[in-house]
Amino acid sequence: MQGVGSTNSFLRRYVACNIFNIVVVADDDDGTGGTIDEAQTKKILDLIKKAKIGPRFLKYMKAQSVEKAGSLEAAVATIATRDYLSTLEEHIGKAEASHANLSS
Repeated sequence: MQGVGSTNSFLRRYVACNIFNIVVVADDDDGTGGTIDEAQTKKILDLIKKAKIGPRFLKYMKAQSVEKAGSLEAAVATIATRDYLSTLEEHIGKAEASHANLSS
C-alpha cells in the first residue's frame, strides 16, 4: 500500500513540474546524498592521481565519462556523495600493498 501511495505522489509531483516547467531546488536524489561539492571533487582528484586510476573509477562510481563531461574534474563532480572516499581509500590501500609486495 505504501508503495502505491508513494508512486502516485511521485508521478503527480513530476508530471505537474514537467507540465508547468517548474524547477525544484534540493530535489529528491534517491538517497545518494546528491553530487559531491568542490572540496570533495578536489580531494577525489588528488586521490585518483595517487591511486593512478581514472576511467575505470568513474565507471565504477557511475559518474559521467570524461568525454561526456568535458574534463576529468567535471566528470568527478558528477559522482554521488555516497561511499566515494571509502572506495578510493580501499583502492589506494590495495595498490600500496601490491607495490610493497613488488618491492620486497
